[in-house]
Amino acid sequence: RMLEGGLRRRLVVSVPFSLAELWLAPKLAVLLDGFPQMAIDVRVEDDPVDVVRQNIDLRISYGDYHYPALKMVRLVHDEVLPVASPG
Repeated sequence: RMLEGGLRRRLVVSVPFSLAELWLAPKLAVLLDGFPQMAIDVRVEDDPVDVVRQNIDLRISYGDYHYPALKMVRLVHDEVLPVASPG
């Protein structure tokens, strides 16, 4: 929707370090291939961040407890499992 009518071409994305390189970077490459005219400003920062004051368009975060007043959409379901060495 951001590109409809040519209004906005910069997307500001805020993400924790733990998601930035291995999870977000490959997805951004695909997005930019499809929309080469879009500029994406990625800010790598820990929770919480002031999404409104810092003019962040999209915050990707773990859980919903840092931003209860904002609209959230689940992107993935993460599982944490114990792994132990034999013996």
